[in-house]
Amino acid sequence: MKIKPIPELTESQPYARLEELYRKLGWDGKKDVDSSKVRLSEDDWLAMLSREIEHAKTVITGMNEIDIRIAVGMLWTNMGPSGGGKHPGMVELCPGWLEEPEMNKNAV
Repeated sequence: MKIKPIPELTESQPYARLEELYRKLGWDGKKDVDSSKVRLSEDDWLAMLSREIEHAKTVITGMNEIDIRIAVGMLWTNMGPSGGGKHPGMVELCPGWLEEPEMNKNAV
């Protein structure tokens, strides 16, 4: 397992901030990220989600606060890092967190 500090995010849009997180951790933009193998401590995960929701409220227009909370919460919950890490302030990158993309076996 690799352990890295939680990177500072500087991008504006929520989806770009999630991409930025993974790029700063070593993602090349081509492989698939298995977010279940990218772990934060429970406190860090909750703090990151809260920061991302608050940030999104400053850059997203035309949506009410509840919709922003739901959209950003779903983005980070479904595609962001997992909880369960044991190292506060750090990201745990478990073996296999980056995987070669799978080809659709049913494609014609």
